[in-house]
Amino acid sequence: MKQAILQLLGWVASHNSAATRGPVSLFEPQIALLFPFFVLIRVICGKTHRLKYICHQSDPHLSYQKFQATQLFTGTELLGQDAVLITTDKGIVEEIIDAKDAGEDIRQYNGILSPGFINCHCHLELSHMRGLIPEQTGLVDFVFKVVNERHFPEEEILDAIARAEDEMLTSGIVAVGDICNNTLTLQQKQKQNLAYYNFIEVSGWMPSVAQLRFERSLGFYNAFNQLQTPN
Repeated sequence: MKQAILQLLGWVASHNSAATRGPVSLFEPQIALLFPFFVLIRVICGKTHRLKYICHQSDPHLSYQKFQATQLFTGTELLGQDAVLITTDKGIVEEIIDAKDAGEDIRQYNGILSPGFINCHCHLELSHMRGLIPEQTGLVDFVFKVVNERHFPEEEILDAIARAEDEMLTSGIVAVGDICNNTLTLQQKQKQNLAYYNFIEVSGWMPSVAQLRFERSLGFYNAFNQLQTPN
Protein backbone atom coordinates (compact mmCIF):
# COMPACT_ATOMS: atom_id res chain seq x y z
CA MET A 1 0.00 0.00 0.00
CA LYS A 2 2.79 2.41 0.94
CA GLN A 3 4.62 1.75 -2.34
CA ALA A 4 1.42 2.31 -4.31
CA ILE A 5 0.86 5.67 -2.63
CA LEU A 6 4.45 6.76 -3.31
CA GLN A 7 3.96 5.80 -6.96
CA LEU A 8 0.77 7.85 -6.99
CA LEU A 9 2.65 10.88 -5.64
CA GLY A 10 5.26 10.44 -8.36
CA TRP A 11 2.51 10.18 -10.97
CA VAL A 12 0.94 13.40 -9.76
CA ALA A 13 4.26 15.26 -9.83
CA SER A 14 4.96 14.24 -13.43
CA HIS A 15 1.42 14.18 -14.85
CA ASN A 16 0.87 16.58 -17.74
CA SER A 17 -2.76 16.03 -18.70
CA ALA A 18 -5.24 18.90 -18.85
CA ALA A 19 -6.90 20.09 -15.66
CA THR A 20 -9.98 18.05 -14.79
CA ARG A 21 -13.16 19.96 -13.99
CA GLY A 22 -15.74 17.18 -13.99
CA PRO A 23 -16.00 13.54 -12.88
CA VAL A 24 -12.94 11.43 -13.64
CA SER A 25 -11.90 7.81 -13.51
CA LEU A 26 -11.99 6.15 -10.11
CA PHE A 27 -8.25 5.60 -10.44
CA GLU A 28 -7.32 9.14 -11.50
CA PRO A 29 -6.41 11.34 -8.51
CA GLN A 30 -7.98 14.68 -7.90
CA ILE A 31 -6.18 17.41 -6.04
CA ALA A 32 -7.46 20.36 -4.03
CA LEU A 33 -5.32 23.08 -2.47
CA LEU A 34 -5.52 23.22 1.30
CA PHE A 35 -2.94 25.95 1.96
CA PRO A 36 0.41 26.87 0.37
CA PHE A 37 2.37 23.94 1.71
CA PHE A 38 -0.19 21.13 1.70
CA VAL A 39 -2.59 19.69 -0.87
CA LEU A 40 -5.23 17.03 -0.57
CA ILE A 41 -4.96 14.28 -3.17
CA ARG A 42 -8.40 12.79 -3.57
CA VAL A 43 -8.72 9.36 -5.14
CA ILE A 44 -12.49 9.15 -5.36
CA CYS A 45 -14.89 10.12 -8.14
CA GLY A 46 -16.38 13.61 -8.11
CA LYS A 47 -15.53 17.19 -8.93
CA THR A 48 -12.29 18.80 -7.95
CA HIS A 49 -12.84 21.65 -5.51
CA ARG A 50 -10.38 24.02 -3.91
CA LEU A 51 -10.03 24.36 -0.16
CA LYS A 52 -8.17 27.18 1.58
CA TYR A 53 -5.12 28.72 -0.09
CA ILE A 54 -3.73 31.07 2.52
CA CYS A 55 -0.39 32.18 3.92
CA HIS A 56 -0.21 34.69 6.77
CA GLN A 57 1.95 35.30 9.80
CA SER A 58 1.34 33.17 12.86
CA ASP A 59 -0.52 34.66 15.83
CA PRO A 60 -0.50 32.89 19.23
CA HIS A 61 -4.04 34.13 19.93
CA LEU A 62 -5.56 32.48 16.85
CA SER A 63 -7.67 29.37 17.12
CA TYR A 64 -6.52 26.10 15.58
CA GLN A 65 -7.66 23.90 12.71
CA LYS A 66 -7.27 20.14 12.64
CA PHE A 67 -6.97 18.01 9.51
CA GLN A 68 -7.04 14.24 9.17
CA ALA A 69 -6.83 12.20 5.98
CA THR A 70 -6.44 8.58 4.92
CA GLN A 71 -2.68 9.22 4.71
CA LEU A 72 -0.52 12.18 5.71
CA PHE A 73 2.68 12.65 3.68
CA THR A 74 5.18 14.84 5.54
CA GLY A 75 7.62 15.15 2.65
CA THR A 76 9.78 12.32 3.96
CA GLU A 77 7.34 9.69 5.22
CA LEU A 78 3.73 8.54 5.04
CA LEU A 79 1.78 8.62 8.28
CA GLY A 80 -1.40 6.69 8.89
CA GLN A 81 -4.94 7.84 9.62
CA ASP A 82 -4.12 8.31 13.30
CA ALA A 83 -2.02 11.40 12.46
CA VAL A 84 -3.68 14.83 12.71
CA LEU A 85 -2.22 17.99 11.22
CA ILE A 86 -2.64 21.08 13.42
CA THR A 87 -2.55 24.60 11.93
CA THR A 88 -3.59 28.08 12.95
CA ASP A 89 -6.75 29.36 11.30
CA LYS A 90 -4.42 31.23 8.93
CA GLY A 91 -2.91 27.99 7.64
CA ILE A 92 0.40 28.06 9.53
CA VAL A 93 1.51 24.51 10.35
CA GLU A 94 1.97 24.03 14.09
CA GLU A 95 2.52 20.31 14.57
CA ILE A 96 1.37 16.77 13.81
CA ILE A 97 -0.13 14.87 16.74
CA ASP A 98 -1.87 11.58 17.41
CA ALA A 99 -5.61 11.53 16.79
CA LYS A 100 -6.32 10.44 20.35
CA ASP A 101 -4.78 13.70 21.59
CA ALA A 102 -6.41 15.98 19.01
CA GLY A 103 -9.81 16.38 20.62
CA GLU A 104 -12.91 17.24 18.58
CA ASP A 105 -13.66 19.35 15.50
CA ILE A 106 -11.27 17.45 13.22
CA ARG A 107 -11.81 17.95 9.49
CA GLN A 108 -11.63 14.54 7.85
CA TYR A 109 -10.79 13.87 4.20
CA ASN A 110 -10.67 10.77 2.04
CA GLY A 111 -7.28 10.93 0.33
CA ILE A 112 -3.64 11.89 0.93
CA LEU A 113 -2.69 15.14 2.64
CA SER A 114 0.67 16.20 1.21
CA PRO A 115 3.03 19.17 1.01
CA GLY A 116 2.29 21.24 -2.07
CA PHE A 117 4.32 20.52 -5.20
CA ILE A 118 6.90 22.90 -6.72
CA ASN A 119 7.35 23.33 -10.47
CA CYS A 120 11.08 24.08 -10.52
CA HIS A 121 11.43 24.85 -14.26
CA CYS A 122 8.57 26.37 -16.20
CA HIS A 123 8.14 28.41 -19.41
CA LEU A 124 4.65 29.74 -18.77
CA GLU A 125 4.87 32.24 -21.64
CA LEU A 126 5.28 29.32 -24.09
CA SER A 127 2.17 27.45 -22.97
CA HIS A 128 0.57 28.06 -26.37
CA MET A 129 3.30 25.95 -28.00
CA ARG A 130 2.47 22.80 -26.09
CA GLY A 131 2.61 19.82 -28.43
CA LEU A 132 3.77 21.85 -31.45
CA ILE A 133 7.44 20.78 -31.45
CA PRO A 134 8.37 17.12 -32.08
CA GLU A 135 10.25 15.36 -29.31
CA GLN A 136 13.82 14.04 -29.50
CA THR A 137 15.00 16.40 -32.25
CA GLY A 138 17.99 17.73 -30.30
CA LEU A 139 18.53 20.97 -28.41
CA VAL A 140 19.63 23.12 -31.36
CA ASP A 141 16.63 22.25 -33.52
CA PHE A 142 14.32 22.65 -30.53
CA VAL A 143 15.62 26.14 -29.71
CA PHE A 144 15.33 27.31 -33.32
CA LYS A 145 11.74 26.08 -33.51
CA VAL A 146 10.86 27.90 -30.28
CA VAL A 147 12.44 31.14 -31.55
CA ASN A 148 10.82 30.95 -34.99
CA GLU A 149 7.39 29.49 -34.14
CA ARG A 150 6.50 31.16 -30.84
CA HIS A 151 4.72 34.13 -32.43
CA PHE A 152 0.96 33.77 -31.99
CA PRO A 153 -1.81 36.36 -31.51
CA GLU A 154 -1.48 37.79 -28.00
CA GLU A 155 -5.02 36.77 -27.07
CA GLU A 156 -4.19 33.11 -27.75
CA ILE A 157 -0.98 33.35 -25.74
CA LEU A 158 -2.71 34.91 -22.72
CA ASP A 159 -5.48 32.32 -22.83
CA ALA A 160 -2.93 29.48 -22.90
CA ILE A 161 -1.07 31.06 -19.97
CA ALA A 162 -4.26 31.19 -17.89
CA ARG A 163 -5.15 27.59 -18.71
CA ALA A 164 -1.64 26.38 -17.90
CA GLU A 165 -1.70 28.09 -14.51
CA ASP A 166 -5.10 26.60 -13.81
CA GLU A 167 -3.71 23.16 -14.60
CA MET A 168 -0.84 23.70 -12.18
CA LEU A 169 -3.28 24.70 -9.45
CA THR A 170 -5.42 21.63 -10.10
CA SER A 171 -2.28 19.46 -9.95
CA GLY A 172 -1.40 20.64 -6.45
CA ILE A 173 1.45 22.96 -7.45
CA VAL A 174 1.91 25.90 -5.07
CA ALA A 175 5.15 27.54 -6.27
CA VAL A 176 6.82 27.95 -9.68
CA GLY A 177 10.27 28.82 -11.01
CA ASP A 178 9.39 30.51 -14.31
CA ILE A 179 11.74 31.43 -17.18
CA CYS A 180 10.79 34.79 -18.71
CA ASN A 181 11.78 36.28 -22.08
CA ASN A 182 8.98 38.86 -22.10
CA THR A 183 6.26 40.26 -19.83
CA LEU A 184 3.27 38.35 -21.23
CA THR A 185 2.81 36.42 -17.94
CA LEU A 186 2.65 39.56 -15.78
CA GLN A 187 -1.11 39.92 -16.04
CA GLN A 188 -1.72 36.36 -14.81
CA LYS A 189 0.87 36.55 -12.04
CA GLN A 190 -0.73 39.69 -10.63
CA LYS A 191 -3.71 37.53 -9.63
CA GLN A 192 -1.48 35.90 -6.98
CA ASN A 193 -2.80 32.39 -7.56
CA LEU A 194 0.68 30.91 -7.19
CA ALA A 195 4.03 31.94 -5.73
CA TYR A 196 6.38 32.65 -8.65
CA TYR A 197 10.15 33.02 -8.73
CA ASN A 198 10.87 34.69 -12.08
CA PHE A 199 14.14 34.05 -13.93
CA ILE A 200 14.81 36.62 -16.68
CA GLU A 201 16.46 34.87 -19.61
CA VAL A 202 18.86 36.72 -21.92
CA SER A 203 20.25 34.95 -24.99
CA GLY A 204 21.84 35.71 -28.35
CA TRP A 205 25.03 35.32 -30.34
CA MET A 206 25.46 38.71 -32.08
CA PRO A 207 27.84 41.03 -30.15
CA SER A 208 26.45 44.04 -32.04
CA VAL A 209 23.06 43.72 -30.29
CA ALA A 210 24.28 42.46 -26.91
CA GLN A 211 23.79 45.79 -25.13
CA LEU A 212 20.31 46.21 -26.61
CA ARG A 213 19.34 42.71 -25.51
CA PHE A 214 20.66 43.34 -22.01
CA GLU A 215 18.79 46.65 -21.64
CA ARG A 216 15.55 45.08 -22.86
CA SER A 217 15.88 42.20 -20.40
CA LEU A 218 16.70 44.63 -17.61
CA GLY A 219 13.38 46.29 -18.37
CA PHE A 220 11.66 42.90 -18.02
CA TYR A 221 13.43 42.38 -14.68
CA ASN A 222 12.24 45.74 -13.38
CA ALA A 223 8.67 45.00 -14.48
CA PHE A 224 8.57 41.64 -12.67
CA ASN A 225 10.26 43.19 -9.66
CA GLN A 226 7.22 45.44 -9.23
CA LEU A 227 4.85 42.51 -8.80
CA GLN A 228 2.94 42.72 -5.54
CA THR A 229 3.06 38.94 -5.16
CA PRO A 230 5.41 36.31 -3.76
CA ASN A 231 8.02 36.77 -6.51
